[in-house]
Amino acid sequence: MRIAICDDNLMELENTKKIISNYYQGIQVNVDIQCFDNPINLIKLINLPNNEGFDIYFLDVIMQINGIEAAKKIREISIDAVIIFTTTSKEFAVDAFSVKAYHYLIKPLDEIIVNELLDDLS
Repeated sequence: MRIAICDDNLMELENTKKIISNYYQGIQVNVDIQCFDNPINLIKLINLPNNEGFDIYFLDVIMQINGIEAAKKIREISIDAVIIFTTTSKEFAVDAFSVKAYHYLIKPLDEIIVNELLDDLS
């Protein structure tokens, strides 16, 4: 399982990583989690030749490049990847459907909700 987390707020980035890491440790599944503090670096990485991308993307919406726009670029590469938006704003929830987002979570993230979400994906 490969997971990308992209958030320009480093505290939120670390919190999301901690929640996801704790979940997978709890079910004893190895997971590769890579963190990005801006979507440009994430998009550059997944555009590299022979890059397999990620299975799950946790994307902040309000960043240097809008998370919805980053998701559109991800969809150009992978139609099957799971995209989960994390944000402080409900404003973009409808836009999330345009990229077939799996879920739209409001920050601060609730560990129980994230765990249930990851249960559904396992």
